[in-house]
Amino acid sequence: MGSQFGADKSVVAEVNESSEDFDDIGALPVSPARFMSRDSLEWIHFAAYSVGHFANDLTASMGFMYISWYYLEVVGLSQRITAIAFLSM
Repeated sequence: MGSQFGADKSVVAEVNESSEDFDDIGALPVSPARFMSRDSLEWIHFAAYSVGHFANDLTASMGFMYISWYYLEVVGLSQRITAIAFLSM
């Protein structure tokens, strides 16, 4: 029966057999993150993903700024109604 979270039994066995991977208590691995990969992404893909994520956040914030300006200046809503409209989104 497979693990619910997809843990590889060979990695678990490797960790359990090696005493140098454990802390003084001997119960937990010192650094379980060193056995994990970063979804096999190369650095260029990781950098491109980061830039794209930043651009997405920047675009969203500019959209919210435009919508607030539109509600205040073009439609003529008060600041209080504009704030309520934003909170209802």
